[in-house]
Amino acid sequence: MANIVGIDAGLTLTKPTSGICRTGTNGFSVGHTYLDKLSRRALSLDVHIDCLGIDAPVLPKNVLNYERRLVESLFMRGSFQTRCKPGASHVPGNGQALRRSGCDTAVQFTGETQAKGFSPYPRIQTGQNIVEAFPNAFLGVMLDQRVIDEVPIIRGEKTDRFFSLCNVHSAFKALEQHLDWKDAAFWAAFETATHHDDIAALVCAATAICAHSGKFVAVGDAHGGYFFLPPWPLWKSWAMAALDSARKAQDLCRIVVVIDGLEFGARDRLP
Repeated sequence: MANIVGIDAGLTLTKPTSGICRTGTNGFSVGHTYLDKLSRRALSLDVHIDCLGIDAPVLPKNVLNYERRLVESLFMRGSFQTRCKPGASHVPGNGQALRRSGCDTAVQFTGETQAKGFSPYPRIQTGQNIVEAFPNAFLGVMLDQRVIDEVPIIRGEKTDRFFSLCNVHSAFKALEQHLDWKDAAFWAAFETATHHDDIAALVCAATAICAHSGKFVAVGDAHGGYFFLPPWPLWKSWAMAALDSARKAQDLCRIVVVIDGLEFGARDRLP
């Protein structure tokens, strides 16, 4: 069994706002801590990690820049705009802070995430088993359009609300069956987690499991990075249509969609 970790990167050093989830070979745990590596290592992350999912921008070679990212632009369009819109991480303030936090987190674990074996997911950092999670979209694409539109969501509470809806509508049960990841404690935590940072960390770990298992959707490009999302069969029709439409925009022509290791360009028909 692999060792999988998910980290909700967090934005401040003064409070324990970084959620961390571990599942697999070294057992299950979920909690939240500070952003520094010593605090994170207190949750036993000092062993090899087969795949690490980070809820923050993951950039090529961890070279920090503030260029606009195509994948963020795509998820700001069409139906995604009102349901799964990401923050713009090139914008000063929380956006750029999140980008710095993502780079810092990836750097902390370069030694533990060196690639071993083969998994067919696109790596934004050569030789590292690190993927970028986007919990709002990961959860949102598994929910019916009607379910999302009927429930008012307060700004800043979308992840928690989508998480609750995925429980109510058995999305996590479907994900568990599709991935066949044998960690009962991990899946049980989806039914009981209530703390925002723990919830985000669980989704980050699920994202990493998808990538490691080769059952995933990755959207983005090699220059700006990829969002990793649930397996294609679990996507609802509105999300499939929104992705298919947005990726064909002229300014997004470099976007690729990778489904279970197969790459689809803007002119290629999605399954």
